[in-house]
Amino acid sequence: PLTGNESNLLVPVAVNNLLFAGSLWVTCLAAGRLAGRLGFEPLLGATVAAVLAVSFGPDIWLGYSALAEPIYILLTLLSSYLFLERLRSLSLPVELGLVGMLAAAAHYLGWFLAAFCAGFVLVRWWLEGGFKGRLLVGLVLCGLFPALWLVENWRHWGEPLHFLRLAAAYQAPYAGSLDPAGRLLLLANGLAAGVGILGLVGLVGAAAVAVRCPEAVRYLLPGCWLMATLLLTTALGLSNPGQEPRYLVIFGWVLIPLLGAWISGLLMGRGIGRRTLALI
Repeated sequence: PLTGNESNLLVPVAVNNLLFAGSLWVTCLAAGRLAGRLGFEPLLGATVAAVLAVSFGPDIWLGYSALAEPIYILLTLLSSYLFLERLRSLSLPVELGLVGMLAAAAHYLGWFLAAFCAGFVLVRWWLEGGFKGRLLVGLVLCGLFPALWLVENWRHWGEPLHFLRLAAAYQAPYAGSLDPAGRLLLLANGLAAGVGILGLVGLVGAAAVAVRCPEAVRYLLPGCWLMATLLLTTALGLSNPGQEPRYLVIFGWVLIPLLGAWISGLLMGRGIGRRTLALI
């Protein structure tokens, strides 16, 4: 359905398509910025990124689902862009606080994104020293939803971390029954299904861009943090990306701007070989 669902836990499909459009907008902005910093044509970089994004099969499926992933995908991409473009902005802690709050309210992976944003705000506080209201606001926003959730768990079940025990119980016949190596294989299978060949080519493009433009690494930081935390929850038997590869679609999105910038450089290069490689 485009509006409304049988369960209020789901997201109307029309909303998810708007979220996809937002993710596409942020991705094109980032790709254009990165291409420009590399000395390539920004519009070409943005166009290549757009083509990659609108043909990214797993996310097209998410866009026409009623699942929550498109919400935290957009918020993760937005945080990546903020780190790329507004790292020294005075208002960045509040902006990251808003992103963290909304992400934490949407998905459990959003809790990890909120923790990453809060960590940055703490580092900023330590570097600046003294009391700063905007830094406090950013921290409060990042921790607001997790705090409310923990309190509600305590009120209803008598234990604030009830949801972790529930997750372990759900995964006991699946990830919980495997050894650590088997659980990591689940993550690899999830990446193959949720990202596919885009992940391998994207890593090459990301490395090529990062070598020439170290600032690009800032764009990857939130995504790398989410990968590390998903690796941890999988190793603990609390999540199963092999069973739910949609959790991993975000990592394809994170790589697209860097891949778009790299391919735009190949297209602008001299020689038939580089352009052929770009087209392939």
